[in-house]
Amino acid sequence: MAEVTRFPDTLDLLRAYLADRLGVPAGTRLPATWPAGGFLELDRTGGVRTRLSEDVQIDLAAWHPRSGATAERIAGEAVSEVLALEGGRLGGWQVLDTGNPGGVASRADERFPDMARAIAMVRLRVRGVSR
Repeated sequence: MAEVTRFPDTLDLLRAYLADRLGVPAGTRLPATWPAGGFLELDRTGGVRTRLSEDVQIDLAAWHPRSGATAERIAGEAVSEVLALEGGRLGGWQVLDTGNPGGVASRADERFPDMARAIAMVRLRVRGVSR
């Protein structure tokens, strides 16, 4: 019988990690009221799971009520924090590899014309644990 491997909720671990490291609220849904210092939205958009590891793809959107430059800074710092996890641990789980295909881009959202938004995509490959 094959061993069963369990994997973490990488999205939630990364949300909490980035909120702590960046000092801005982070979530998987936009807030009812916009925080004055900005907000980081995370969305798991894909990934590949093997028997031993999971490669998770996450879209980041940094929002700011006044400043496009601040939104870009938040997104850029979030990307840097993710890349720095390579070879380390996220919530006790081993991060084997990270990436940021495409860099950071400013992208307006027609639903919120008064908000600045910067987007990026990151990926993390996390090692699973046999149970």
